[in-house]
Parts: sequence; structure tokens; C-alpha cells
Amino acid sequence: MSQTKDSMLIRLDQEMTERKTHDDKIHTKISHESVHRAENDAICRIKIAEESAKRAEQHSKLSIRLSESEAKESGENSKLHLKILELENKVNKMSFEKMEPKKEEPKKEEPKKEEPKKEEPKKEEPKKEEPKKEEPKKTLFEIAQDREAYVLLQALKNAELEELFKSPGNITVFAPTDKAFAKIPPANFAEILSDKEKIINILNGHVVSEKIFVKDAVESGEVTTVKDTVLTIEEKDGKVFVDDATIVVKNIQASNGIIHIIDTVLLPKKLEEAVEEEIQGIPTFDVDDIDNIDENSWRQKFW
Repeated sequence: MSQTKDSMLIRLDQEMTERKTHDDKIHTKISHESVHRAENDAICRIKIAEESAKRAEQHSKLSIRLSESEAKESGENSKLHLKILELENKVNKMSFEKMEPKKEEPKKEEPKKEEPKKEEPKKEEPKKEEPKKEEPKKTLFEIAQDREAYVLLQALKNAELEELFKSPGNITVFAPTDKAFAKIPPANFAEILSDKEKIINILNGHVVSEKIFVKDAVESGEVTTVKDTVLTIEEKDGKVFVDDATIVVKNIQASNGIIHIIDTVLLPKKLEEAVEEEIQGIPTFDVDDIDNIDENSWRQKFW
């Protein structure tokens, strides 16, 4: 009986040992599989991270390309605006040249030149008349034409103020150049040209009712326009300033007044603030290849 019990106990021990061994093998296998899965998960995460980094790099490159493209387009649009303005100046010049035959009235003066020939015995009289022939000068309007201030001339036409520059008088005009008008953003520029009251308001801020030379204006320090606005005149580093504008050509005398060419349009304060807000972010540049611009697109946009 005792032997039987011992044999049973031995068998039980063997079975327990086998089960334990079997369980250990299963646990080992499970741990290996867990490690393998963890390695696979780590490899997948690394691949996902690499793909994400690659996509982020591609997205960054695309963003840079888009930014460069937008900057290039913005520069081209601004350059196109000034090219269009230059083209309109050429078109205006051509139109004025076509109108020039109507101003060929000086031919009537030819008979006057023949009269001194008949008065040859009186040689002293022609000498006295010679300075009188030098006195007549071109009008303010004709000087503006000679100076190719076509934007100013177009503004005068839209405001119906051409006669002010043609008729007799003794006024002073601070005349902005075409490049001065080009500083105004296209939207504001088109709005001004289409509004007669605004044009008159701006132009009156450039006209003084009396003839004033730059030297006298600097000595007085200010002048009052026909619009009753006061312009500050001062000299710094050899340059003369009218408010924020610089006089680039001074004391051009005409038969009906005097012109001082300035490089900036003298805008009313409210309009100037609106223009300053609009002009922020617009690049400045030089204009070339103006012949490639379509004149019709300019006319449809502004005139």
C-alpha cells in the first residue's frame, strides 16, 4: 500500500513538473511574441514619423513656392500699374501732338516781321521793339504740355479747369509730375479722376492767387492757396519743400503766372490718410518695357 502511494506521488510530481515546464514554454513563447509585436509597433511608429516629417517638409517647400509666386505676382502687378501710367502719358502726348496744328496761329506773326523791313530807314525803332517780342511767354497750359505733365492736364480737363491755365492772370501753380500722381494707388487714383469735385478740391490746393517766386516763398515761410489752405515752405540741405513735397524745378515763368514742379501730390488730410492706408505694402520700382502695355486696358480702367 505504501508503495502504491509513493508511486502515485512520484507520478503527481512528474505531472506537476511537466505542466510547469509546459507553462514556462507557453509564457516564454508569449513573451517572445510580445517583444516581437513591440518591435513591429516601434518600427511602424518610426515609419509613420518619417512619413510625417517627409510630408511636413514637402508642405513647407510648397508654402515657400506659393509665397515666392505670390510675391512675384504682386511685384509684377505693381510694375504693370506704372507701365500703364507711362503708356497713357505716351498716348496723351500723341493726342496733344495731333492737336498741335490747331495752335499754328503764330504763323500770323509773319506779316509783322515784314513790316520792319519796310521801315529800314528807322533802324532805331526795331531795336526798341525787340525786347517787346521777348516779353510774350507761353501760358501755364502750354508749359504743362511742354513738360509732358499729361496726368495734370487730364485732371484739368476732367475738372473743366483748362481755361484757368490758358486765360490771362498772374497765379502760382505747384504742378505735380506724372510720377507724383503714380504714387497714388490705382483705386484712389481712379476714384479721384471720376469725381469732379475731388479733382477741383485737390487742384485748388496747388494754386496761389498771386505770382510768387521760390525765394520769396521761403522768406515768408508759407503761402495760402485759393482753397484757403496754408502750405509750409522751407529750405533744407539746399532743397525747397512745400509741405511733404520737394520742388524739383522752380520759377518757370508763363504769360499768366509761374510754375514750380513738385514730386508729390498735395492731398487733403482725409484723402491723404486713405491713400497712406492703401499704399502700405506696395513695393516701389523702376519702369521699363512700357511699349508692351495695351493702351485700351489703361483707358478702360482709369479714364
